[in-house]
Amino acid sequence: MNDNYKDNIIITNKIELLTLAEVGAKIKLNDPKSIKNWVRQNGITIHKLASTNYVYDVDLMISIYRPLMQDFIRKYPNNWKDMCEKLIKEDNVFEVLMETMERNTQSDKPLKKIKLRTSEDEKLYRELVA
Repeated sequence: MNDNYKDNIIITNKIELLTLAEVGAKIKLNDPKSIKNWVRQNGITIHKLASTNYVYDVDLMISIYRPLMQDFIRKYPNNWKDMCEKLIKEDNVFEVLMETMERNTQSDKPLKKIKLRTSEDEKLYRELVA
């Protein structure tokens, strides 16, 4: 048996290709049509190799972790990165998620315009913005 093949999973430099059946097992779906719909709704590209459909494991893991990370950003805005780093053990998944989440959370526009009432408020605002 070739070393690049292991239980229907093709392994290349820590990036695995999973069949749609294996994806279904991970997301707890059995119906092939439901699995394909879930994969497409989550923006995961389906690749065809020979006559079998595959997806990259890293794409699947990012789609699984993304809603959890969005919850962490909302619930723990000051330390969501540390919490996610402890939770996500796959380095490649963690790094890609951090990149995409940081891009989505950074904004040059203020969320709300604040009306400053006192000179102390204005002084505090200048310190925070500087």
